[in-house]
Amino acid sequence: MNSDKERILEEAKATFESNIKVGELSQLIDPNNIPLWEIDPDFLNPYKELPPLQTWAKMGDRPCFPKEGIISVSAKQKRGKSYATYAFALPLLSGLDFGTIHPNDRPNMIMVFDMEMSETTLTNRVLKQVQTLGEHGNKFVVCNLKAKTIEERIEAITTKIEKYNPEIVVIDQCAELVNNINDVTECTQITRMIDKLSIGRTIFCIMHENKQKDDDNMQGHIGSHISKKNVEAYTVDRKDGVFTITYKEGRDTDSDNAATFKFAVDVEGKIIDGTRIFNEVQEAEKMKWRSNFMLLFGDDETLRAKDLVARIVEHERLEERAAKNKISKATEMGVIKKTGNLRTDPYSLVVPNPI
Repeated sequence: MNSDKERILEEAKATFESNIKVGELSQLIDPNNIPLWEIDPDFLNPYKELPPLQTWAKMGDRPCFPKEGIISVSAKQKRGKSYATYAFALPLLSGLDFGTIHPNDRPNMIMVFDMEMSETTLTNRVLKQVQTLGEHGNKFVVCNLKAKTIEERIEAITTKIEKYNPEIVVIDQCAELVNNINDVTECTQITRMIDKLSIGRTIFCIMHENKQKDDDNMQGHIGSHISKKNVEAYTVDRKDGVFTITYKEGRDTDSDNAATFKFAVDVEGKIIDGTRIFNEVQEAEKMKWRSNFMLLFGDDETLRAKDLVARIVEHERLEERAAKNKISKATEMGVIKKTGNLRTDPYSLVVPNPI
């Protein structure tokens, strides 16, 4: 049977080649005549029709959360990394605006793999999330893998993604999938696995940042590998009860002037928009600064920089450099302003607008 099949193929090949003049075959596959992507599916067709919506939402005016690829969410310890993805889930699953996030589309499901929290803590948090989502709560599912071995965690993640095909996955956190976050081989293998799983879906990778105050890079070789593979990166911080998520970088959009996303957690443990709380905290701080500078100005309507510095040094026992920094901060906050555009122009208090 095989010999007959081979004979038929050889005869067909010979007939085909005899009907083509020398050089015509190479011309047929010449990309200058016929693009290779039209005759070989392994080559990308740049004219292929793309989906109309390629991101799940906008953050401010910037398209965010690509529908395919790895998105890293990092922070220092206990700064709200996990809460951040829970907060993202609210507008994405409900389809409703939430703070600066304006959803374009709703995923079929958000599946979270948690490897850090106890079952009690996780159950309480997930219950609040499901209650907040209401009718969409059953699309937010969490798999607790804390008690599993690394091998069991990897098996659970790959198996459940293949079985249920969620369009958004959260891995919290990725360092719990390796024995050594600085083992190059191990970290490379895990990153490649996650990258492959992200084909056709969004995977949020939660990561710890380095402990140094001014270092927001993700920890270890695992962090370096995730950073190289991600399509977007966000960092999370918390101050005065408000969590702020800031866009760091991405392949398709610029971080300049990118909107942040703020949320808070109320007394019942539910995630709420943090904009109002943030504005109230900012205004309270601004009032303190305004009162402080009113005392410094006294009866003077304007003060030159050197005179203002001298008063701060005298009254608040600060070094000259610290006094100048304080003036810069007050100017940035809108408490004082220059009366003109020249460097030598004096400062004046900013009168707040009447309510």
